[in-house]
Amino acid sequence: MSHWRAMSRWVGAVAGVVVLAVVWWVAWGAHLGRSAHVAGVAAHQINVVADLGDDRAPDCSAVSVSRGEPAPSGALRPTSTACVVVGTADASGILRWYFMARGAGNGSVVAPRPVRVGLSTVTLANDAVVAIASSVTVRCTADPTARFEAFVADGLATAAYLDASGALVAIDCTTSTKPTTN
Repeated sequence: MSHWRAMSRWVGAVAGVVVLAVVWWVAWGAHLGRSAHVAGVAAHQINVVADLGDDRAPDCSAVSVSRGEPAPSGALRPTSTACVVVGTADASGILRWYFMARGAGNGSVVAPRPVRVGLSTVTLANDAVVAIASSVTVRCTADPTARFEAFVADGLATAAYLDASGALVAIDCTTSTKPTTN
C-alpha cells in the first residue's frame, strides 16, 4: 500500500468520526433540553405584574388586554382581589405574552401550578417562567422545614403565588401523600 493511499484512508476515517460526532451532538443536544420548555427561557420570563383595579369584577374574561399593546402599569395592591395581568414585556414596554390571574388579597397573585424547578426559576403549567423568592411558603403543611421543590417534583403542587415582582412566594398542594424527595 502506498503512503498516499494510507494517508487518504486515515483522513477519510477521521472525517467520518467528525461527521458522526457532529450528528450525535445535534441529535442529543435537542433531546437533552435545548428547547423552549427549559426553566429559564427568556421567551416567557415574567417581568410584568399589573393590577387592573376592579376587585368586584366577576371574572377576567372581559378584560381588554392584548399582545402588541403597551403593558398595563398598575402596581399590585396589598389587598387586591382584582384581575391581574402577569406576563412578559419587551424593553419598550410592549406586552409580548401574558396570562390573567386574580389577586389573592394578601399582596400576591394566584397563578397556575408549578411543574418544574430550576436553580433560580420555576416553570408554571402554562410555560411561564418565574423567579424564586428568597423564601417560599408551602401552604399545605405545618412543617416549617418543608421544601417546596419536593412538592413540585412529586406533582403535588396545585397553585403558585407570585409577589408584585412576579417571583414565587408560596405554593398550595395536595396533602394526600407526603413528598418522597423531601
